[in-house]
Amino acid sequence: MLEDASALESTLPIGVTFGAEFQLFDSTSALASTVTNSGRVGGGGLTTFFTGSSAGNATITNRGATVGAATSGGVEFSGLTAGTATFLNQGAAVSGGMGGGVYFYLGDGGNATFRNFPGTVPGAFGGDLRVLGFFGANGPSLGSATVENLGSTASGARAGTTVLQGNATAGARRIRNARGAAAGGGAGTTVFSNTAHAGSATITNEGAQNGGAGFTEFRDAANAGAAMFFNGAALPAGSGSAVIFSPSKIPSPTPRRRGRKAAPAEVRAGASFSPKRTAAARRGRSLRRASAATGACSTSAR
Repeated sequence: MLEDASALESTLPIGVTFGAEFQLFDSTSALASTVTNSGRVGGGGLTTFFTGSSAGNATITNRGATVGAATSGGVEFSGLTAGTATFLNQGAAVSGGMGGGVYFYLGDGGNATFRNFPGTVPGAFGGDLRVLGFFGANGPSLGSATVENLGSTASGARAGTTVLQGNATAGARRIRNARGAAAGGGAGTTVFSNTAHAGSATITNEGAQNGGAGFTEFRDAANAGAAMFFNGAALPAGSGSAVIFSPSKIPSPTPRRRGRKAAPAEVRAGASFSPKRTAAARRGRSLRRASAATGACSTSAR
């Protein structure tokens, strides 16, 4: 747990695993650290940003499940800004396993990059980014962040996805929904539901070649805003991409992941929720403070 930026070496590699949690509070920044939230049996690693904290220009990797009983690594963000950090959400390597992911509750995406990788075997889920605007009058925004939902390279594997719910907005930058690269492989997807807003983002949906075509879907009262959409034509043996409006469709429930209870995405507007109190109650413990005196920090549950 960090509450003082001076306690964190700017290039410190940090490993979070076995159900452990790395927490940043107040004006603390992840700086240029390399953080890896592992997917392990017994609980994946979790990095949590609270209050005025920033992701700085860190590189944060959230690993997917690798065996049937494993849970994936992830980030829960309720801080100030994602800065210029890079978030790499890896896909699962086992059928039915969840990919690594980021839950963005409050704050701004800054100029960060979110890259959601596909699952690597049939039935495996890809990495995901969920922007969940249920916890304040001013919902979270992706700001000027860049998002890539990558298509699957394995038949039957799920692609990377981005979901915006509540009063979340996509901000003003770029989202790419890539085509599936293998026959029967899934394509990148972005879904807006509830009253989520596409802002003035530029969203590219790639046409299919062998696998699926990328697409964007608006559900409920979600709004396309002033966004610009580029829908790619089909390449040989493929289908064209699309933007789909289905206002009467009920949002799909957030999949169970990382061995925790149903994600707060299921909380509806008006409900009382504090990410900080929830994390404290769930964990019931503090983690070792990262020390600038060491060249590496590996956190694990006590």
